[in-house]
Amino acid sequence: VVAGGCEISTIAGRVAGFRRILDTVQAMHGEEASAQHWFRRLVERWCFRCSDCKIVVSDATCEDWHRRVGLLREECTTVFNGMRPPDYSGFDRRTYRAQFCPDPDNTTLIGIVARLHPMKGHLVLLDAFAALLNRQRSGNALNVSRSAFHSSRILLLIAGEGPERGRIEKRVSELGIGDCVRMLGHRSDASHLAASLDLH
Repeated sequence: VVAGGCEISTIAGRVAGFRRILDTVQAMHGEEASAQHWFRRLVERWCFRCSDCKIVVSDATCEDWHRRVGLLREECTTVFNGMRPPDYSGFDRRTYRAQFCPDPDNTTLIGIVARLHPMKGHLVLLDAFAALLNRQRSGNALNVSRSAFHSSRILLLIAGEGPERGRIEKRVSELGIGDCVRMLGHRSDASHLAASLDLH
């Protein structure tokens, strides 16, 4: 079993004569400049062609690699990432939320808990969040089932660490939304943080 993408494990397995090669594809293709090089694209195609079975963690992953290297849906089996259901016994959501805002009952918390990496889409989230704030500040009511976004303060919580931190902080500054964004860094209480959010 090997991790899919631009890795030569499947190629090495095929050259070594392994009878069956199972490939697990756990991420979208890279967005960095080096990922666009023709040789890397060629290696990616070889990687997938050398495996007999591909396990993807989501339908979106399969679609992404289909566009990238022509991976076919019928070649893939989807096995979603699993997790143990969190234990929320004794979890005081309101008190937990108060650490991020002085008025937890009148604040809409939007958040992401993920490694700070280009494939996670933090910059896209920031642009969308800025647009949401602009609509709220201009008085344009949003079409939501309750008027939470129209009447309350909105905060964006970004939990995680990674190589994209500098770019994320720069984009927050460029968009002028620093008063509504909290960079939380690595969290050991990710399940409680997720449970405290209104939109995850």
